[in-house]
Amino acid sequence: MLSASDLLLALTATAAALHTRRAPTAAAGFALVALAAALGTARFAGATDLAPTHDALSRAAGLVGVPWIGLGTAATLLRPDDRRTAWAAAAIALLGALLWPIDAWRTAIGGAAMLGLALAGLRARQPAPALGALGVVVAGLAVAGDTDARIAAFHVALATSLAAVAAARRP
Repeated sequence: MLSASDLLLALTATAAALHTRRAPTAAAGFALVALAAALGTARFAGATDLAPTHDALSRAAGLVGVPWIGLGTAATLLRPDDRRTAWAAAAIALLGALLWPIDAWRTAIGGAAMLGLALAGLRARQPAPALGALGVVVAGLAVAGDTDARIAAFHVALATSLAAVAAARRP
């Protein structure tokens, strides 16, 4: 079950990375999520030796990848200066590295980025990325859990929400 849900997430995030390649910060965030999910697919299909690498990449995807998706997509919607977006992305990566051991920060940082994206989507009159961003928050807060069934449901909810986020169009 986890292998299939990780595969769905990996394929969705890969498609989103390719779709958003003109927004490099968002594309890098989607690619990080895709890589973590691809390793999860292999891990739960039997390659259990990948567990430490998968766990580390999943943490990086939450601390850095999801915020990059929010920042990069919001930048696409609102057209800020590219240098500011790059500096903000670098700051998120540094903050993620500093806060690596604190699980609650993964939820807080990703949630803040997604709420910012939801506001940007509403401002740009694009409901799909706004709803997708809110879906990411709900998936992280209400769906995620410790059981296989909850983790699989989280993967499906996250994949669905990220697909909506990737639907953002340049104004």
